[in-house]
Amino acid sequence: MSHTFKIAAALVLATAIIAPAAAAQAARQPASIKVSHADLDLSAKAGAETLLRRMKSATARICGERPSPKQIQATVRHTACTREAMTAAVAALDISTVTALFHGRAETEVAGR
Repeated sequence: MSHTFKIAAALVLATAIIAPAAAAQAARQPASIKVSHADLDLSAKAGAETLLRRMKSATARICGERPSPKQIQATVRHTACTREAMTAAVAALDISTVTALFHGRAETEVAGR
């Protein structure tokens, strides 16, 4: 298994709302950033947590800064972009400790709302 992988954001829906031409481009070539994990022990919780932080950082670069809560449509698009990118990246990585930790966090965040 490679020690780097790409986080691919499913930006088609978000960009379709903004600009149809951008949506066509996104459909052909999703945004991606390589995230290294060669230095991490992904069988350990600490390694999985570190990788998830790196993935979240890469996702923030793909999806952009979180908009002001007053910008409701932009916030909805940003949240969808972030969720889709992280979910796709975790699934593509397919490492049980990372997957379990990611889904554990996701359930906690949903319950806290």
